[in-house]
Amino acid sequence: MKISGINFPDNCSLHFHANGIKMRVSINIEKDLIPFVPNGKLQKGDKFFVYWCATEVPLKYCTPKNLSETYNYLLNRVMINVRRMKQEKLHAEINKLENIQTKLDF
Repeated sequence: MKISGINFPDNCSLHFHANGIKMRVSINIEKDLIPFVPNGKLQKGDKFFVYWCATEVPLKYCTPKNLSETYNYLLNRVMINVRRMKQEKLHAEINKLENIQTKLDF
């Protein structure tokens, strides 16, 4: 998407309204992370599941620099959240293995 000299990648969508712009940044996630995604932040795409974050940019702050910085902030936030989901998944797998190991009798 191109707006007044700013190129946004395909993972960014902008919704214009009277009070400003709603910016949404999304990223594809693996199927096994679905149980760790907060409610309402998951969408089924054509081939992948998509996790997203969004924010409102007020009309008086809708400048190319602010929109670019907001995009970078949201992209970083999405990537951090996906890393946390992966950590939660690994902790759940570790706990599952520990439970299995304690039940084994030698």
